Amino acid sequence: MSDKEREDEPTKVDRPKSLKKLIKVSLAGNRLAFVRAYLIGYGTEVVPLVFRLVIIKLIGFTRRTPSTGALLQLSIGILNLLLKGLRPTGLAMASGIAIGGARLAEGLIRRQVQAIVRFLRTSLITRKLRQIVRRSTKKSSNHEHDHLSSSDDRPSKLEHNVVAILSTFSAASLSSLLAIKILQSKHTNALMAQDPLHPTMTPYPTLSERSQPSMKHPSSTQLSRVQRQSPTLDFTLFFTVRALDTLCRSLFAHFSPVWLDFLRGCSDTILFQLCCWRIMWCWFYTPWRLPMSYVKWITTLAEMDPRLLQLIRLAKDHKFVYGSPAQSDQILDLGRSIATHMGRPPADGDPQFIDKLSCGIVHGTLGNSESCTVNVLRRLFRAWKTSLGIYLPVFTVPVLLFQRKKMIEAPVGTLVRILLNSSRSAGFLSSFVGLTWAGVCMGRSTGMQRLLNGIQGWKGLEQVTATDLDGKVAPQLGSMLAGLSILVENKKRRGEMALYVATRALCATVDEILPRWLRRRIIANRWVSIWVERICFSVSFGIITCAIVHHPDYVRGIVQGILKYAIGPDWPKESFQPMPMPLPKSTKTDTAHLASSKQTARQDKPTDQQ
Repeated sequence: MSDKEREDEPTKVDRPKSLKKLIKVSLAGNRLAFVRAYLIGYGTEVVPLVFRLVIIKLIGFTRRTPSTGALLQLSIGILNLLLKGLRPTGLAMASGIAIGGARLAEGLIRRQVQAIVRFLRTSLITRKLRQIVRRSTKKSSNHEHDHLSSSDDRPSKLEHNVVAILSTFSAASLSSLLAIKILQSKHTNALMAQDPLHPTMTPYPTLSERSQPSMKHPSSTQLSRVQRQSPTLDFTLFFTVRALDTLCRSLFAHFSPVWLDFLRGCSDTILFQLCCWRIMWCWFYTPWRLPMSYVKWITTLAEMDPRLLQLIRLAKDHKFVYGSPAQSDQILDLGRSIATHMGRPPADGDPQFIDKLSCGIVHGTLGNSESCTVNVLRRLFRAWKTSLGIYLPVFTVPVLLFQRKKMIEAPVGTLVRILLNSSRSAGFLSSFVGLTWAGVCMGRSTGMQRLLNGIQGWKGLEQVTATDLDGKVAPQLGSMLAGLSILVENKKRRGEMALYVATRALCATVDEILPRWLRRRIIANRWVSIWVERICFSVSFGIITCAIVHHPDYVRGIVQGILKYAIGPDWPKESFQPMPMPLPKSTKTDTAHLASSKQTARQDKPTDQQ
């Protein structure tokens, strides 16, 4: 064997045998993290669109035999969607830059972060604070003081952890800031045109429009748009809620007192109830605070006449008052149209001639009864059937894809489990609708009016009228009871559902929790709103990424699994190497004296034996 062949032989041995290992070696480190995140973003954007297109086409093919042109059109549509996900301003590229860029940037900025932390630790202010703390404790000897002061110059494990956390957070925040700018790059004109504090849509017919009978599914004309929201607002709110949840879990893990332990079991239920209360309140009164698709979904599921919602708003503003003439012909026509649509005389919708709207008119065509109990039961069963059609595929498809062996071995048990889980989740949505209607019916009842008048009379306040019941009490009670539907759902799913509705509730509350000075700047300058959203997104993503890298238990739900896969197990971390403790001067002198004494004794020992 020649020398050249011997040199080539180790290369053949070290080369990976499988293609998977070869790809893993070539895409090691930052590139592998970028590819994983890119694939996640690509699948998140493309798969739902392709699935929706295929389902729509398949439903159309069941009605008529598909032609060659239709199949070709379907193939072209799928190909366009697949290519759309590869565009440089898409979610795939933004996801890859957010994760891969964070890993790359952390190694570059670690030294800068370490220098800043070391400067803060050794700064004059820090030394003064340290001296104040020492004075409050018992006084130590001079050599102990010298020992502590010398040890302050060495990096501790706490400083090492702080540097690691700040490095990951800073790198992830910077990379995610670049990612959201990429997502917003093609929507800059739309962002500049939108006003985040302006109403975006309303499910109510305006008073200038001709009142039309309510339909089963509200059309786009009923859901009239006024302004467009930010295209990345959903992502920002999603990561903001997850980041707040991560911070709360970390604080609760380190600083939770004993008397707050009961929150571990009921925090998700309380959060869901409060968020649903806010969401439903906005749905009744200020729907422009919610995303348009979410408002349309609630309106479709509740099947409440949009004209009735308009009358509720008018009653709240005392523009539709029982026993008084309508303030305008449009309001009068609105009330009469509801009564006529239900087969009642037009006078039954005229506020001047009625004490309150009849229960049969409020219940609508679906309830179609003067009995509130019958109305609630009918809507409960109707919502359950609709929800079952939603949840049955949700629980069936994962079993068919990932648990086929289990289904073949125990088909009956698997089918029963799918039906039970689907029925339970459908019961959650149906109870949401039923409790909302039950609260509305209870809030406008005579018993509720007597109860509230008794309380008001005891306090010496004004009596509650039927207009107040329909405009304020009934919607408020229905909004409050809707959140109790979470008790029907499985405990393992309550956390994810609470965070889901928290995103919508934050969207409905963001313009109220912002400081007044910031709201003025947002209204005056659109760029302020754009950068406020970008900063919120980058900081939130940085918090979540930092938690996934260093404390993954603080992140829960599907976000933990997805980001752990994207980040991977090989995220670079520097291990802490403690430096040896320097000995005080007195200890060094004693040690040297003891060593010299031992050496003298060893030299004198042979002389004594002689």
